[in-house]
Amino acid sequence: QARDRLSEHEYQVGYFHYRSRMYIGAIQRFRSLLDEDKGYSRRDSAYFYLAETLTKVALHGDAKPLYDQLLKEYPKSRHANDAKKRLAAPIPPPPPPPPIKKSV
Repeated sequence: QARDRLSEHEYQVGYFHYRSRMYIGAIQRFRSLLDEDKGYSRRDSAYFYLAETLTKVALHGDAKPLYDQLLKEYPKSRHANDAKKRLAAPIPPPPPPPPIKKSV
């Protein structure tokens, strides 16, 4: 229980970063949580929001295995339907590079 409470704090901080669009912080928190606590009670949510965050920073290839893992380990998760939708959706093309400024 104590470990789960510590992990819940890590999850909440990661979720705060996700909602605040501080994606690098969210990725670090969710990855750390998933690596360090295999028994965390809301692991399905950590998989989902890590995948969502990776998608926000255009790392779709890194997000796909997390959606797959979520569906494999937690087929009845509240995130399962959204994960299925994300897997079925086409991957958007990467954004164009910023224009190069020419110095005069």
